[in-house]
Amino acid sequence: MRNWNLFGIVFFVSVIALAQVKNQTELELLVAKYKTASSDSLRVEALLVLCGYQKRRDYNKVPYYCDEIVQLLKTASYDSRIQRAKTYNHRGIYYRRKLDYAKALNNYYQAEKIYLSMGDTWRLASVYHNMGYIYRLQKEATTAIQLFKKAIASNRTRKAYKRLGNNFTLLSMVYKDLKQRDAAIFALDSATHYFNRVGYEEGKRQVEAHRAALFVIEKKLDTARLMYQQYLSYAQQIKKRRAVIATQISLAKLSLSMKYLDEALQYANEGIEGAIREGEKKQLCQGYLIRSEIFKVNGQYELAMSDLAKYNEVSTEIQLLQQTEKIQELEAYHEYEKQRLQDSLLGVSERIQHARKKENQQLKSQVRGGYLFVGLLVVFIGFSVVIHFRARTKNPWLIRQKENRENGLVQELNTALSSNVTRKEVEPSLEIAIAKIKAGIHSPEDISSVKSKLKNAQSSFVRRLQKKHPNLTKTDLEVCLYIRNGFSRKEIALIRKTSIAAIKSTRFRLKKKLQLSAKEALEAYIATI
Repeated sequence: MRNWNLFGIVFFVSVIALAQVKNQTELELLVAKYKTASSDSLRVEALLVLCGYQKRRDYNKVPYYCDEIVQLLKTASYDSRIQRAKTYNHRGIYYRRKLDYAKALNNYYQAEKIYLSMGDTWRLASVYHNMGYIYRLQKEATTAIQLFKKAIASNRTRKAYKRLGNNFTLLSMVYKDLKQRDAAIFALDSATHYFNRVGYEEGKRQVEAHRAALFVIEKKLDTARLMYQQYLSYAQQIKKRRAVIATQISLAKLSLSMKYLDEALQYANEGIEGAIREGEKKQLCQGYLIRSEIFKVNGQYELAMSDLAKYNEVSTEIQLLQQTEKIQELEAYHEYEKQRLQDSLLGVSERIQHARKKENQQLKSQVRGGYLFVGLLVVFIGFSVVIHFRARTKNPWLIRQKENRENGLVQELNTALSSNVTRKEVEPSLEIAIAKIKAGIHSPEDISSVKSKLKNAQSSFVRRLQKKHPNLTKTDLEVCLYIRNGFSRKEIALIRKTSIAAIKSTRFRLKKKLQLSAKEALEAYIATI
């Protein structure tokens, strides 16, 4: 019997050792792939793969990978938008796990902005899923449900079954929080269906753990306890450390409610140790609270008070991290930026059409005015002809002089009308040229048109600015003019045929010359002049 026990121990240790060697070998291969990459693009891709690899292992390394990616992308000469968005997404997940929801949302917003500009609904679905998770943790169920449904709609179109399973799994958690049992069960059944289609065992096990949580609400405690224990065993087997900690805390709470105090204390201790090791503050907070209750029931009041104090300390840290007001400010700013982006992408053609319509109306108005003037002139000429015939015999020389003047007026009018119509047909209007530059569909003529017409159209603004700040250079005045008309740094650089870095430097110098503080916006000040 002893031999069999010894054999079992040796076999178990061997399996663990082989798994560790396999993980270490896989990590070494990924690192080697990064080090031997022949270009910056391939290095960035290798670092993004390392971020994904460490997602379930050591996610604390992700910020270092992301910082390295940012440095590489600073000098990128290729279209790096997708790589930038993926980096924002990884950072968002990292900050979410650290409970810094404001920073997490800010990174998700940046990723969303890039994907929206590209029209990439496939990758947008992943961002909406992650944002939905944040809002679920913030107890904003309505927003969370809307985001998960957006992700589901996109993933259904692409038949991304694994992603759909994950979407429905988290959606079930929102419905569980709202105590909408039927909706939660439907979401879990849908998740199981999609995980079965791709044979995703881990996803199916996660669904069973969420079903256990529903059984707890329904007071089917024995069934829930067994399901949690089965999932805990599976999570430990695949080394999913965060899931192990969360399940241990859930089992501690469940065992306490079933009066299995020794078992509850064991799970609580294991969960707290794991949470401290992995830096999981939320699970640590719950672990201290549950263990405090266990000590209280056992009559160990000093230990209970000690854990309660630790719970309050960690809870305060979490509240400071989550910064609800900052999240609300981020949401408002993001909605504004998102609307600007959508207007730029979706409204360009409408704005151009509107500008053309407005131009045509102005042209028609000018032509009508010209015809009216010609009509009045014809009446005047007719009246003059009558006078001419009456006075013909009296002063022939004077009559000839008047005829010459009238003919000259008519010729001058026709020339003006002709040149006006020709100019309108050839040169694009200022409004159309601006819209084309902002949409990225401009021509060199559009840029020339903006540079020349804008200065003429807003010369009074330039004079006021120069009078108020005589120390401004010609370049400063020109940049201020473009800022006043809503051009971005990139667009100003395009018009002036210089780099974005040069425009940033000019803006920095401008703020100093205008004596603006760091908090004062250059755009807001220029708008007041």
